[in-house]
Amino acid sequence: MNKDYIEYDETGRITCVCSLSDDVLEANKHKPMIEGRGIPSVNYVKDGKLAVRPFMQAERELNVLKNLPVPCQIVINGAVYDCDEPTVELEFDQPGVYNIIVLAWPYIDKEFVYENLAP
Repeated sequence: MNKDYIEYDETGRITCVCSLSDDVLEANKHKPMIEGRGIPSVNYVKDGKLAVRPFMQAERELNVLKNLPVPCQIVINGAVYDCDEPTVELEFDQPGVYNIIVLAWPYIDKEFVYENLAP
């Protein structure tokens, strides 16, 4: 009979949710796994146990991102920028709508939409 397992990496990120027989589990015992089921977008493994990823407290006020986790990455329309400040002022030289995602593991990603109006 198979059992449910979660495979994860060194940061606790879930890399696989699977159902394994005892012999397949034995063949994969070199991989970090715990018994159970999880949802990678919501869960991670912390101290060998399934945990809920924390919500990010980042906020946007006009063109300023505040309460950013340090360090983090800011993705603007697909371009990735490393950030090591808790507050960032965004500057755009073209009018348009910008999709912004803040990434900082293990936090759940935070998304914003910013419309830069023509001068």
